[in-house]
Amino acid sequence: MSEIKVRKMISDDLDWIIDLERRAFSDPWPRQSFRETLSEPMSGGLVAEIFSGGQWRRVGYGCYFSGGGETHVTNIAVEPQFRRQSVGRRLLESALARAIADESDLMILEVRSSNRDAIEFYSRQGFHELYRRAAYYDNPREDAIVFARAIKTTQPDNTRNSYDASDADSKKRR
Repeated sequence: MSEIKVRKMISDDLDWIIDLERRAFSDPWPRQSFRETLSEPMSGGLVAEIFSGGQWRRVGYGCYFSGGGETHVTNIAVEPQFRRQSVGRRLLESALARAIADESDLMILEVRSSNRDAIEFYSRQGFHELYRRAAYYDNPREDAIVFARAIKTTQPDNTRNSYDASDADSKKRR
């Protein structure tokens, strides 16, 4: 397994992110939503890279926003050929590290009720189903399962150094 590096999302990533978003989701976010993620002080984006062919290659991304003691994971997508290779887990761990830095008590996210792989993944990562939102998704119309995970006040060993924290102090949002 190659080394996975997770870093802060930048505007130069947007073309690649939009392409992956359209391939990964039947109801993809528009470019403007990702621009807002990059510009809003309570939001953030992460990009996972793997060293391949002598260079770092983007293989996944994740987005989140924090506020009111919660961090909401809005998107995680991984290139198909890199799924089940810990990329999604590393992105989620990095979002968890940000949530800890933002002093969140809870991490929440939604998953399509038909997305068994995602449901199993988030369950393995300590998330529990809270409730369902009827007809939440379009294309096709489908319920969402809302998952949550309590965040410990001390940083677990598995989230240390899981992303490039060079901007952590400047990103403090409180």
